[in-house]
Amino acid sequence: MSKKIDELLDALEGEINSAKEEKSRLKGIIETLVKQMEDDFGVSTMEEAREILNELNSKKEAASKELEKMFNKLKEQYEW
Repeated sequence: MSKKIDELLDALEGEINSAKEEKSRLKGIIETLVKQMEDDFGVSTMEEAREILNELNSKKEAASKELEKMFNKLKEQYEW
């Protein structure tokens, strides 16, 4: 083989090895995050996490609306 082909193959091999290392690193991060999600929220899938997130967002929105109502009621009762 020519020198250029050898250099190209070596470069490609280096890129492949780097990609493998990056994949392993990212897999470890994902495993850590999933474990944390399980420990903190008792869920093991993204679908379950999304369901909890949607529920919490709904509760937050309802609480925010209730707080606004109560604040407006106080404003009506007392002069500011």
